[in-house]
Amino acid sequence: MYIPDPIEQMEARMDRLAHEWDVAQRDVPQGSFRCPYCSNVHSYEPIQSGPGPDSPAMCYDCLPDDLKKAYDEFEGK
Repeated sequence: MYIPDPIEQMEARMDRLAHEWDVAQRDVPQGSFRCPYCSNVHSYEPIQSGPGPDSPAMCYDCLPDDLKKAYDEFEGK
């Protein structure tokens, strides 16, 4: 029985997310980003959805509600 290596799985997710990010950022003005989930262009920094290096980055609107709440508390909103 094959047991997948968690490090290899994480690296594969990071590679996939990096590729998806690169594709989504084509034709986006400097200083902005296109959210890979909603495809809207935003002029603020993308938000990492978790502490791990393999967690996706997205816009504020695409964050799950619990992460929006934590982000707002972190930013002092």
